[in-house]
This record gives sequence, C-alpha cells and structure tokens, in this order.
Amino acid sequence: MAHYEGGTARIAVATLPTVSRVLGISVEELIGTSQIKRVGGKRGPQPKIAQQLERIQALPAAKQRAIV
Repeated sequence: MAHYEGGTARIAVATLPTVSRVLGISVEELIGTSQIKRVGGKRGPQPKIAQQLERIQALPAAKQRAIV
C-alpha cells in the first residue's frame, strides 16, 4: 500500500475487490463511479487513499484512465 500511496506502484484490477473490502467501500466507490461512503460511519480525517481518490475523480477522464 505504501508504494501505491507513494505513486511508485499501481493496483492490478484483480486486487480491486480486496482493496475495496479492506477500505470498507465498494469497488464502484473505489474506482469513482459512485460517491465514496464509509462503511461503519467512522468519523475523523479521511484516510490518505480516500483523499487521493477524490483528487483522481477531479481529473479529466483521459488522465483518470492513465492513472487507473
């Protein structure tokens, strides 16, 4: 996860279900096709991955595809 957060690695499509389960969100929320909702209603600052996903969602579609 540290390599992904640092931008030195990408997540394989096959691992998306596992990553989404660990983060407590659906795959759709993980890839940005629906709004991010936290399972369990945790409060406090967003995890770094959620912040990065929000930044990715703000990019143009072409740049999003290059990242994913």
